[in-house]
Amino acid sequence: MSLTISAVIKKLEEWFPKKLAYDKDPIGLHIGNVNRPLTTALVTLDVTLAVVEEAIEKGSNLIIAHHPFIYRPLATVNTNTPKGKIVELCIKHDICVYCMHTNFDIATNGMNDCLAHALGLKNIKPLIPTKREEYVKLIVYVPQTHVEKVRQAMGDLGVGQI
Repeated sequence: MSLTISAVIKKLEEWFPKKLAYDKDPIGLHIGNVNRPLTTALVTLDVTLAVVEEAIEKGSNLIIAHHPFIYRPLATVNTNTPKGKIVELCIKHDICVYCMHTNFDIATNGMNDCLAHALGLKNIKPLIPTKREEYVKLIVYVPQTHVEKVRQAMGDLGVGQI
């Protein structure tokens, strides 16, 4: 069984959840059909004509980009324009374009963490928290003999804090 593009995207969204992206940041699938087997993936900062041509040359059918390719809705797809030519080539060659921007910047082990580690920074913490999940209070009653097992199981699942 081969790896599908959708399986790769699902894993990326586990590591870099879409909910972390800033509002109106157009992340996710920009072009293509994810229900195909993955050949190879090409990773880039920006989707340019040169990147698409490289994907075609290498037989890649997934481009993972940091910056959104389509930032505002396209009114037209004129294949005589640079953006239109990219759309045309991606569709002709069954290439998906998937973008991760601020969700990749913000996530644990994302862009900011990678840069901080590459620079050898210590005691890394956000200057300004960007996203906060709403918490719900959960009270659990268990027999005294099972307190540690339940606490450990909940902790392993990432359930809040005690």
